[in-house]
Amino acid sequence: NKKDLFAESIRDEISLSVCFNSNAKWNGPQWNEENDYKHNENNNDEQIDKQLFEKCYKSALEFITNIYLSYNHNKTKRIFVHVTDATDRDQIERVFWDVQDIVIRSNLKRGGFV
Repeated sequence: NKKDLFAESIRDEISLSVCFNSNAKWNGPQWNEENDYKHNENNNDEQIDKQLFEKCYKSALEFITNIYLSYNHNKTKRIFVHVTDATDRDQIERVFWDVQDIVIRSNLKRGGFV
């Protein structure tokens, strides 16, 4: 629910390795600092900088998403991952539709229809 703050942290060059490394007592997959965003002050091309930031942001989201999904040991359960911002109405609507889908499927299964 804080994608804007997450993006801001990445833009401020705060590495995920702060949390996802063995020095932080994290025993899971280690964040590769080569994926960190680093603003290049020598490059005045805003478009290139924006592309670099997007690449780093997507890498960070994918890394965290994969860790989150790896904790699902029941492969019959569907996991929905949403990166949201509470002020983005479209994203919140997608979350509600997915919740509704889960509830309906669960009720159909309990009723023996699935």
